[in-house]
Amino acid sequence: MINSILNRHKDPVKFDNIKTDQDVITETQEIKTHIQQHFDQWTAYRQTNQQIYNAVWYNEYQPKTNIYSEWYQDVIAEFSVEEISNTLAKLPNNKACGPSGISYEMLKHAGLLFLQAITVLFNRCITTNSISKQ
Repeated sequence: MINSILNRHKDPVKFDNIKTDQDVITETQEIKTHIQQHFDQWTAYRQTNQQIYNAVWYNEYQPKTNIYSEWYQDVIAEFSVEEISNTLAKLPNNKACGPSGISYEMLKHAGLLFLQAITVLFNRCITTNSISKQ
């Protein structure tokens, strides 16, 4: 029942007309063509002005001498079961489930086997540098 209540319907975006600088487009096919052209131009490759880049941005993208790589050694340290358990304990109760249908309360009460499995999964994501879509 909760899943059906939370299954929100989103109305599609509809364009009856598009106002341009010169005209108002009302024909469906012309609207589709105009929208397609807009996004083609919006995402089109743009040549970088090398002089502006060299003058303004080049130094910004150079390694900074006041930032040391040692500061970031622990950023990708492996998770521990205790760390996962403490994080789960801090999650709020009585919140709506996401698309998975799994609530925070379910995760909190899942037990040690779950904690070990999810810890292995998180650490695998770190070591392989990828996150599964499933």
